[in-house]
Amino acid sequence: FESGKNAIYYNALYEEVIDIFYGSKINNADMLREYLKYIYEDAMIFKASYFSLENIKIDPILEVKNYLVNKEKPVEQEIICNDLLHIPRSRIVNILHSNKEFIRNSPGVYLHPDSIIISESELSEISSFIGYKIEQNGFLTETEFIKFIKDQLSGIVERHYQLTDLGLRDVIGYKLQNDYSFNSKIISEKGKNLSVSDVFRIFCNKNERITLSELKALKKELNSVIYFDIIYNEKLRITEEEFVSKELVSFDIDKIDNAIDEFCYDDYIAIQDIKYFSSFPECRFKWNSYLLEHYVAEYSKKYRLEHINFNEDSCVGGIVKVSSEIENFYDLVVKVLFDSNISLDTSGALDYLYEKGYLGRRSYKDIDKAIVQAKAMDEKRG
Repeated sequence: FESGKNAIYYNALYEEVIDIFYGSKINNADMLREYLKYIYEDAMIFKASYFSLENIKIDPILEVKNYLVNKEKPVEQEIICNDLLHIPRSRIVNILHSNKEFIRNSPGVYLHPDSIIISESELSEISSFIGYKIEQNGFLTETEFIKFIKDQLSGIVERHYQLTDLGLRDVIGYKLQNDYSFNSKIISEKGKNLSVSDVFRIFCNKNERITLSELKALKKELNSVIYFDIIYNEKLRITEEEFVSKELVSFDIDKIDNAIDEFCYDDYIAIQDIKYFSSFPECRFKWNSYLLEHYVAEYSKKYRLEHINFNEDSCVGGIVKVSSEIENFYDLVVKVLFDSNISLDTSGALDYLYEKGYLGRRSYKDIDKAIVQAKAMDEKRG
């Protein structure tokens, strides 16, 4: 109390003086409370979790807030706990982790937004920029947001040089929480907590044509992967680099399927084995493996695409007849290995599938299982 504390928690006091009571009957905070009540009953006020000199109501959240505001800088969690010894460490940790008003500047380091000076004019300029970008693109990435502040409002960064990009984003996010949604690396309209996949979908819908380079740039800004399933659902890939609106293409499905028939004599064929497209009908874009891949994946009546996933810079997988007994990619792998004349060991099988264009890299989680099944089929054939 001599240090100015209005109240002391029993848990905090017990943690501090536990060595004094070693070997005694006082072995927890509840017993310490009863002991103190017995000794100081007339001198202090005893509540359920703390005691004080006067009958006051304390708010540990407010105490932690006032402490951080007065510090005017980010503070390590350990230092906060040591400076606020009258509050149990576990309570402080819970307060820091579960209340949005306490900003994590870096792992184990916290601050309060009220300790960061951002003028009304600066905040207004930031808000206007965010609003403009959301109207233009449907969202704003953290990368572009931080760049704007550092380029246009460098005074904020200079005043608070200890702020990390994470801390700066979340401080402004707290101050503008009534206007916008700040969800990790994505800023959007209030109430729209956009996910990374949402951002890729919006990006597709906002642009008639997009490029792989643009998708890679967005991927880098979001520290994510490219959500190709969404991209292919919203756009048509016409080359390695280009994606366009699906309304721009005109597929004669029957004629295209007939053209594929000329190459696919068995139940399947690797995409990369169709190299010539002179027999394919006009569709407003030049035929290539990427356009073929997308056509089979979405439009064909007689064929379907079996692969692990779409890739940035290659077309891998197989074109499979709908009428075949191949039901999934695993079945395709088994059939390809069964039809091959290679020695069926893991390394050799992966090399073969990669070189033939069914895999984008020499890795497949079910390869050993597929080899066993292919061998069993081969033995059954005799």
